[in-house]
Amino acid sequence: MSYFNKIFILLMLTWGAVGLERLVAGFVLTGIQKDFSLNYTQAGMVIAMFGLAWAIGTWAMGSLSDYAGRKPVLVFLIIFGGVCSWLTGLAWSFAALLIIRAVMGFADGGIFGPASATVTEESPPLTRARNAGMLPALFTLVGAAIGPILSTQLMAHYGWRFAFYIYAIPAVVLGLLIWVVMKEPESTRLAIAARRAGEQRAQRLDGEGKEIGYWDVFKYRNILLMTAIWSFVMAFLWIFTSFGTLYMAKVHGLPLTTVGMIMSGIGIGGFFGSPLLGLISDHTGRKKTIVLCLFVSGVAAIIFGALTPGTSVVVLFTFLFIAGGVCGGVCPIMMSVSTETVGFSMAATAIGVVTGFGELIGGGVFPIVGGGIADTIGLSSTLYLSGALLVIGGVCGIFMKETAPRMIARVEKADILAPAV
Repeated sequence: MSYFNKIFILLMLTWGAVGLERLVAGFVLTGIQKDFSLNYTQAGMVIAMFGLAWAIGTWAMGSLSDYAGRKPVLVFLIIFGGVCSWLTGLAWSFAALLIIRAVMGFADGGIFGPASATVTEESPPLTRARNAGMLPALFTLVGAAIGPILSTQLMAHYGWRFAFYIYAIPAVVLGLLIWVVMKEPESTRLAIAARRAGEQRAQRLDGEGKEIGYWDVFKYRNILLMTAIWSFVMAFLWIFTSFGTLYMAKVHGLPLTTVGMIMSGIGIGGFFGSPLLGLISDHTGRKKTIVLCLFVSGVAAIIFGALTPGTSVVVLFTFLFIAGGVCGGVCPIMMSVSTETVGFSMAATAIGVVTGFGELIGGGVFPIVGGGIADTIGLSSTLYLSGALLVIGGVCGIFMKETAPRMIARVEKADILAPAV
């Protein structure tokens, strides 16, 4: 097996394990809410605290990995995140739970930037988005498809704390395997070697061959747009995986194990949507794929919130499958856009900015807003909010600049041939 395939598989499995660690709180939120006597706003804080810390970790650790190396940063964060999962099961109070989830969010959030940057750098250019799409695909397959079923079953038989104990194991094992297998990517390896030799840092070039500094990533329209869109996508994901569970249990009156089966629709859809839509964007362009996906998933989410009690499980599952699959496909495309905009040398930094600020708003602010809306208006209104945000994200996508290599090549070829016509 080639080196790329080995590290690719390990990073996919790692991101799947992170999916379990993050999403489990939403799937067992009914148990947490009962044990600590929480209202909806406080329940939203359990999700939001993780998201706020995730945002900080994503940005900080992405930049650190570009400077100190992706391998040591990845290994430490993966193992430490697993330890924090185990500690979550020991939480003795609401305050302790928030603190532990915050520390864990910082660790898990820092993994995506260096992991995604490594995959995009090591991948063949023409399949970059497809390969990058497999990371969120495993996140959704393991975390959002298997996670709700496994988590609700574990909670039903052993209590919500037991799920956190179990999910600590794969993270520690994968961290050790990555330490053995992974080689430092060329861009960071050369930068570290030059710095140790006392040499002047080589120029960092963006996707158009222009020199770029750390703070320059904020000057790119694509980076700002991807940050806004990521905020809306994360708002949808964390609102639906937490309040969607409460909504089906309390409004639709469904058993918790049935709710877990329905919620798996988001993950199953995302698993197929991430690589498929990433592949489509490789051929048809990033821009049109992002816009269409967000509009379709937003409408599906709004319709789901409007479904009345008594709606069949199949129908509920279908709309979550559509919303999760189409929305999930946007995530790897946005990572490819970020990387292609600023270049490999600043890839983890750019991804950290996009996901960091996006998580800060979408994962840190909107779950609390959603909880407040649920307390004052109702759970269905919270779901309407998440769908509307996706539609707004689609509008933002209209203004992005195309970065897909095939599309750029077609434009350049057309420009060359134009004078001869």
